[in-house]
This record gives sequence, C-alpha cells and structure tokens, in this order.
Amino acid sequence: MPTNKLSLTSMSLLISFTLGGLSSQIGLLVSPIAEAFDLTQTAAAAQFSWLTGGILAGNVLAAPTLRYFNIRYLVACCYLVLIACSVGLHAIPVIHLVPVFFSIIGIAAGIGVCAASTIIAQIWEARQRQSVLVAQDAFFNSGGMAFPTLIGFLLAHHFAWSWGFLNVAVIGVVIVVLAAVSRYDVAQQSQPGDTSSSDWPLGLLVAGACLFSIIVCFVTITIWLPIHVEGAFGASPEQAAGVISRIFITAFIGSFLFTFIVMKISIQRFIAAVVFVGCVCAFIFVKVPSINALEFVAYAYGFAIAAVYHSFIAWGLSYTKTPNYKHVTFLYVCPGVGGTVAPFASSKIVENFSITAAFLVCSILYGVVLVAVVVLGAYHANRGPVAE
Repeated sequence: MPTNKLSLTSMSLLISFTLGGLSSQIGLLVSPIAEAFDLTQTAAAAQFSWLTGGILAGNVLAAPTLRYFNIRYLVACCYLVLIACSVGLHAIPVIHLVPVFFSIIGIAAGIGVCAASTIIAQIWEARQRQSVLVAQDAFFNSGGMAFPTLIGFLLAHHFAWSWGFLNVAVIGVVIVVLAAVSRYDVAQQSQPGDTSSSDWPLGLLVAGACLFSIIVCFVTITIWLPIHVEGAFGASPEQAAGVISRIFITAFIGSFLFTFIVMKISIQRFIAAVVFVGCVCAFIFVKVPSINALEFVAYAYGFAIAAVYHSFIAWGLSYTKTPNYKHVTFLYVCPGVGGTVAPFASSKIVENFSITAAFLVCSILYGVVLVAVVVLGAYHANRGPVAE
C-alpha cells in the first residue's frame, strides 16, 4: 500500500476511534458532572445534547466545507480546535462554558468523521471500500472499549471528569500529525454533466432513516445502562464501566469478523440479523435479575452494534450509481440528528416514566428498523439486484 494512502487511511480510522470514545463514555460522565456542578442526573445527561448537537451541526457543515477546502487541512484545523476545547474543559470548569465547549468539540468531530468516510469512499473502490468502511466500525468500537475503561479507572481514582475529553485530545494530536504529512488531491467539486449528486434513490433515504433510529437506541443505551447498573444492582462506577466495555469488546471483535462475513452474504441480510439481536437485547437489558446475567446480554448487544453503522452506510451507498460527499454527508446527518435527539428525549422519558420505559422504546425502534430493512429488501428483490 502506498505510504500516502496508508497515512490517509490511518488518519480516517483514528477519527472513528476518537468518535467512539466521545460517544461511549457519556454514560460514565453523567454522574461526575452532576456532582461537580450540583445538577440532577437528567440535567447532566441533557448537557450532552450540546455535544451530539454539535456533531450534527458538523455533519451538516461538512458538505460545503468538503466542497471548497482541502480535506487534510480541514481535518488538521478541526482537531486542533478539538484539542483546545478539551483542554478548556479541564482548565476552566465552569458550567456555563460546558455547552460551548461541547458544541465546538461536536462540530469538529462531526466534520472530521464525514471527511474520514469521504476519503475512504474516494481512495478505495468496490469491495475494498466496503471492507475499510466496516474497519471504521472496528476502530469506533475499539475506541468505545478503550476510553470507557480508561475513564472508569481515572474516575475511580478521583480524577476529574474532564479527563474523558483530554484522553480523546491525545489521539487528536496524532490525527493532526497524520493530516500534516499526508497528501490528498482528489477534487470534491462535481464535474460538468455529472448527475450523481442528484441521484437520491429510495434505498439511500431509507438507510438514512434507519441510521437515525439505530443511533437513538445506541446513545440511549450507552447513557442509561451504566446508571441502571449502579441503581438496580448497587454496582460501583468501575463495574458499570465494565458493562459498557463488554459491549465494545464484542463489538470490536465482531466488527473484524463481520469485515469478512459481509463479503460472503447479502449486506441486507446481515443488517436484518444484527438489528434483530439489538431489538431483543434492548428489551431484556432491564429484565435480567443479576449483573452477571446483564453482562452476558451486554456481550450479545456488542455483536448487534458491531459494524452496523457503516454497514448501513455501505448499504445506502450501494443504491447509488456514483457515491459522493453529498451522499456520505446525508448518511451522517441522519444519525447525527438521532444522536442529538437521544440524550434529551431519553432524559424526558426517564424523568417522566423510568429507565425501563426508555429501553422499551429502543426495542420498538429496533423492531421498526427491522421491518423497514426486510420490506425494502423484498421490494428490491422483486425489481432486481442492488448494485454492488
């Protein structure tokens, strides 16, 4: 593999790694933030809507910025800003500045992840592209395994909650270095006569809607599962962190296994299978009688989220003749909306009903996605095969 291609791919995968860290440790930071600023847990959880909302804003802003700016310069700038804001959260622990820093970090990460998938979509082709997209999930999941374990250890030893973001900033430094030493000359602007940007098939739109629902479920579960574990079983923060880490251990392993599996079976069938597992796990998370049983469910749920994100992206892009940055951006905006809605909406469900009700809603959403995938698959099977 050419050195430049290797550095661009490594940079893109590390961007997914940091996003996995930002997403997976939310539930572990809710209680420390509530304690640090004298907030209720629901109010502290709602603060993360600024982070996820920033990611959504970054996804939206990615389209014009990727069109007019060199990707590697854009990535370098975004992660320099992310590093500065992470340091700011630690150096200036003021509650009124938390939403500001969260929003800016989210915007930087949102633009960065769209840039990463655009790079992969344009420097790799065909089945290699699908494999590297699934590898993004592997790195996302490895970040989800590493960062909760690290912040759980640090919180148990009385470190500040802001270390969750400082840990991400360290990887941000590596991303900035890779962006500085790489070269990216692929044009982002559409060529005359290119109609790919106006190609918006039904399958692409359904994939976007499904990603919205999947991320609502994922964020809700990662926020409230540690709190459920602590409340229902009297677990320590380290034990709660261990449950989240178990999810991402199997997600990490599964994403590598699924890299090869999706080469052998229909991606629509693969998606239907993992969504079904997610539906069942979301329902029984709050039904199991012991933390030991819950840990087994966490392992199963890890397989449900392994590679599902970029498998949906690959599935959606398979309906387009020529994938471009607009399609990629759309498929990030949809889950970005889901991630923005989830902390606030789930906080309201928990506040007015219970954590059990929030998990039941997740199970229903998974069921809706499963029906949509199966129906769309049957519809296109009658019309002919989807483009590979």
